[in-house]
Amino acid sequence: MIFQCEDAESRIAFRLINQHLVEDSIRLMSMCPTMDLLAVCTESGCVWVARWYNALEKIWTLPPSQDGEETVEAFTWRPDGKVIAIGYSNGIIRLYNVDKLEMIHELFQKPLKSPSSKSFAINFLFWVQETKKDSEIINDATNDFSMSAHPVQKYLPRLNTMPHAKPISKLLGDLNESDEDDLDDRSSSSIDLLLAGDTGGNLHLSVYGIYNLQPISLSQHIQLKNATIIEASVTPDLSLITLLIRTDDCSTSSASTGFHKDRLFFVTFNTGLLYTQKLEIRTLSQRYTAIKYLTDYIFKGIKQIESEYQDLKFLTNKFVESFQEEAKSKLSAEFVRLLATGKPSALLDEYMESHLTKRALKDWESKGQKTFDRIREYINHYVRIGCERLIIELNALVGYSKWPQKFQKLGLNESFIHSCVILAGCIISRLEKLNSIIDEEYINFLEFHQWLQFEFDNITSLEQSTNPEASPRVDVHKVSSYIKNSLGKDFLNNLEKFFVDDQQSSTISLPSFEFSFSCNSLDNCDLFQYNSSQSSELPAYPYDFLSSNNAFQRAPSFESFVTELINRCDILSSTTADNVAKSVKAHELVDIVEGINYCIDNIFLADMKIVTEGLATNAYVIFYLSQDRNVSPTLWVLRFPLYTNTSKSYTPSLKFADNFSRSKNGDIACIQLVNNEHPEEYLSITDLNLYDDEKLYMTVVGSENDEPILLSEVKYTELNFISIPEPYDLQSTNEFKLPNVINQVLDRMRNGNFTPLLVQRFRDLTYFKPLQLTTNGARGLIGALSNDKKSIIIFDANEEDVYDMKDDDENIKMMEE
Repeated sequence: MIFQCEDAESRIAFRLINQHLVEDSIRLMSMCPTMDLLAVCTESGCVWVARWYNALEKIWTLPPSQDGEETVEAFTWRPDGKVIAIGYSNGIIRLYNVDKLEMIHELFQKPLKSPSSKSFAINFLFWVQETKKDSEIINDATNDFSMSAHPVQKYLPRLNTMPHAKPISKLLGDLNESDEDDLDDRSSSSIDLLLAGDTGGNLHLSVYGIYNLQPISLSQHIQLKNATIIEASVTPDLSLITLLIRTDDCSTSSASTGFHKDRLFFVTFNTGLLYTQKLEIRTLSQRYTAIKYLTDYIFKGIKQIESEYQDLKFLTNKFVESFQEEAKSKLSAEFVRLLATGKPSALLDEYMESHLTKRALKDWESKGQKTFDRIREYINHYVRIGCERLIIELNALVGYSKWPQKFQKLGLNESFIHSCVILAGCIISRLEKLNSIIDEEYINFLEFHQWLQFEFDNITSLEQSTNPEASPRVDVHKVSSYIKNSLGKDFLNNLEKFFVDDQQSSTISLPSFEFSFSCNSLDNCDLFQYNSSQSSELPAYPYDFLSSNNAFQRAPSFESFVTELINRCDILSSTTADNVAKSVKAHELVDIVEGINYCIDNIFLADMKIVTEGLATNAYVIFYLSQDRNVSPTLWVLRFPLYTNTSKSYTPSLKFADNFSRSKNGDIACIQLVNNEHPEEYLSITDLNLYDDEKLYMTVVGSENDEPILLSEVKYTELNFISIPEPYDLQSTNEFKLPNVINQVLDRMRNGNFTPLLVQRFRDLTYFKPLQLTTNGARGLIGALSNDKKSIIIFDANEEDVYDMKDDDENIKMMEE
């Protein structure tokens, strides 16, 4: 025994559930919070999800990037365990369905507003869901009644899946189309956040993992250079975000020693609107998600219509151009002559005999009919329905904008939303006109082919000296109209204007509105003061007003309309995202330690968790330094009080002074890792993990080769803590003049205030040699990765499981051999 235990009865081994061998070395692994699943990233860059309970049955495997430009840097599970988020070296975050290999959404970093903006590698991911008390759930249910989903939306059929189009984000589609889909997490009144940190020192927040807020630059809030987020946590009510940050102090780096002396900080952020307006943000995030999906759906539908139009144009031009190349004459003129005289010219007769055969004519007619039908199908079954759904969502935002107490600070502007509604209505109006022209052109097309088929058969009968058939009833006007519009200089001139912009029509000029649109900061929200008389004066512009503005100016193309609509909807969404991100403010900072020797020979491990203990909510930061300041390897536990809930109706406000009431300053405990049997020998930790609100699990090994390797359980909330100075209030200063926490308490520790390593339970894993731990406190599980990165064992950490551990030790030894 190399260190103390609380008593002999506490030496209960963790129950071994399963053990697995893998072929490829493992770099990262994480346990699902709700199911018996394990996510793994191998050294080769492959990611797979497997069931671990029996055999290691893989559900799906994601191969590494073929071009090698992106590598997996981090992943995390959604709290319900149904979605996994994977962060890459190029700054992209992809969300995958756990049940099958299906990417359901992709998040791109929003660029910071600076000329040197670029994407940074994702190095940290954390997904958290709001935890509410019963009283809060009742209040939210009452407040949410008026902001629930639009009643019409519940009875609308699902949007049709668009054929021949690349699928849009699966998660966006599911959120918009179905309230019962497994991936839809909206049924709960709680909100969840996906937090991501990148190597550029930026914090990214995403509501539900789909609605991205503007990035938060750590350097702008706390003026620290080269900052990297190590760990993050969020209070149960989402009022505070806590970050553990390491900064690389390049000024103290040494080329001779080969390491940097880093600093470690603990920072709290007040979430601002994300807390005070979270119900409204939850509602808007769902609306913006639906709007994003619908605008993409409309855009893809328009591109499909344009593609069908180009196919029809190509099909007709194939015959027109081949005739003009050989005959040096216009095919339309020859057809007009044939229509007028009933006799083809020698050029047309030769062309119809050699190129425009009966089979080719039938093929032309068949393909043309199908193309016309598909265009009408896209208009009536896809794009128009998408526009109508979009107007429903936008009108819901119009209603929200009339509620200034709830939505004014989030940047909703009624006149700007009206401009989006008008654009969507203009697209519907243009679709109706296009549909009318398509119907007309389709009838002319069929009439033309009926006439041309008769003339072809008539010419053939004359050549074969047979009696010609009686002439069918042909509408000469429709035939001539088709020849003019489809075979003339401008192919289908009536259709061309819908897809090609005129030089003067590429810019869309919307009518001026009563309200100005701009809200770049929360201090300038007087632009959104509500006035009921003004809102009633908004003119009800007809959806085809653009064509009536200037009779000599052609209306813009569909693509111009949809592009403008997408841009305006993005501005609408980004304004809210920007306002919410700007309200997130760094509040307090603790300078923990400086001069961390970050090199290969030194080990630095850290973890953080927010724990509610009675009425108090505390943040626990645990970090391990193997070499520092000529002292033995130490395990430090920092306890930092966030706030105290003194009443059941406690509600933090945006006023920082009132938001956090502390009963005392922070505390710190230091565990000196000394071998009790041989005080001159030190212990070291290979990995640590905060298991739940009370227990810490870590792997401890002695300094000698023959020392055992123990999986140990420590109750980190019951250590001997000593007080530390108050944190810096970042609202009043950005200068850190006092010594860091470790420097201030180190002298007291040297005088004998070190806490001995007191272990409640342990398990000998010498044969396994664990390197990395992953835990699931909710389900009572511990996973360990071996030193060679090719073996995994799973333990049940429940205290009730008592058994003889000799058989398990033998199994582990056999697996290693």
